[in-house]
Amino acid sequence: MQEAEAVVKSYFEDIIILLEEATGESDICYEAAKRKLTLSELKGVSLGYSKGEGDGSAVGPGLAAALTNRAYRIVKGGERNPRIFELMGLFTDAFGPDRISDVVIRIAAESFAKYTARVAAELGIQTKPHRIGEGIYNLPTSIRRRKDHPLFFVPQDVLDELPVALNRSEIYYAARYNAQVRAALNKLFATVGKNHAKPSKTTVWERAAEKPALLQALLAAYERAKARPYDFRVDPAAEGGRIREARDLAKENPLDLSQPKAGWTGPLALETVTAICLHFKKLVEINGLWASLWISRGKPLKETSIQRIFYSVAVTYCRTGKPDLDISPEVNAGPGPVDFKFSHGANIKVTVEMKKSNHGKLLHGYSTQLARYNEAENTDLSIYL
Repeated sequence: MQEAEAVVKSYFEDIIILLEEATGESDICYEAAKRKLTLSELKGVSLGYSKGEGDGSAVGPGLAAALTNRAYRIVKGGERNPRIFELMGLFTDAFGPDRISDVVIRIAAESFAKYTARVAAELGIQTKPHRIGEGIYNLPTSIRRRKDHPLFFVPQDVLDELPVALNRSEIYYAARYNAQVRAALNKLFATVGKNHAKPSKTTVWERAAEKPALLQALLAAYERAKARPYDFRVDPAAEGGRIREARDLAKENPLDLSQPKAGWTGPLALETVTAICLHFKKLVEINGLWASLWISRGKPLKETSIQRIFYSVAVTYCRTGKPDLDISPEVNAGPGPVDFKFSHGANIKVTVEMKKSNHGKLLHGYSTQLARYNEAENTDLSIYL
């Protein structure tokens, strides 16, 4: 991974050199920089968000054009730090921390291949040779669409939690590192004006381009900040250990679910989902799952993390009991994503919306939000948990 860091830094330094030499957007050096920022996905990593398969998106021609334009203006303004590309998510739609992960892994693909080959050999995992970049590496393999595809391992200490919301959270992502970064961001946002309490990325970019000193101060603070990897031991987002604990506890405390002999009806589906929710309540209150809902004394998990734990329990019962009920998280039929939808076919649907009792919109969620979800899903069967 030390090699990977050097590879990524060198790659972006080369882009900056090209942009320094460019005399305009039709210049050959400008076009070369844009080509280097057009990066295909590296399949087999499965980090970040996904609506389908677990592969990344990387950077297509349209996004590359926007990144090149912003980088060109920043470089011509006097900034040469290659870490500007880490902060491009502040100013560019569709280029947040998730996309940056795809970019880093694509650029440093051989480093990740070397790491994977070494770990696979040490653990005795079956592998096949795959060409990655300039080398051939023995990597674990999956078969998709009748073809062999390599799988890549990523060490835990280079991983961090992604923001849950996809709208504006990337703008504030860098601010979590230290007070100096937050102060520099606040100065930048303050210049946007009171009419932009929640500025768009385009608005932030326009102001940063007008005031390069603010951007330089932000970069300097970000350069000094120390990144912190995700703490898998505490697991505050329920990404690993807490999910396994919940799943194992569900298996140790089975729930007898089966398909109705006469077929599913709405009331029977609601009765089954209610049984799952009540069994989750029992696991929390009686069987010790409550401990997984707290990071430390007096500090509970975020609501989204608790939802992941509920999902791991519910999906365990849906699979082991084989009731032929499907559970889907974050389904959006129009008014926004309902937390969970249990379904059998196209017509049997039960929605479940989960809220912590201290949520600021607890009553609104019950009286208004859930009704909208049900209307969009064409069901009147729901549970407010």
